[in-house]
Amino acid sequence: MIKWPNRTYGLAQTDMINDNLFVLLEKGSLVVPRPVAGLVRDFFGLDNLKQPPIKNTQALVPVIVMPDEIIVPKSKAKMVDAWLRSRGFILPIPRNDLFRVKNISPI
Repeated sequence: MIKWPNRTYGLAQTDMINDNLFVLLEKGSLVVPRPVAGLVRDFFGLDNLKQPPIKNTQALVPVIVMPDEIIVPKSKAKMVDAWLRSRGFILPIPRNDLFRVKNISPI
């Protein structure tokens, strides 16, 4: 999970609704947005989505993310994406549908 940098949480410090952190991610990894990050965290657990740091910089791409999003490594991205799709979430979530979900099945 992307953590808030020290002393940046709050409207006076950070834009809390837009992507605002520059990171390097593995090509093929999945960024789970805040509206559904809790579902992924509760179902898979954050420890199950961890991987060792990637040392090959050729495998990394620059991405802008926001705190409280979850990064899923490439090795587990298809599994998590399929799980989200089975519950009615298709990534990327259109901005106008962030808090409206259709056809949610129970976990």
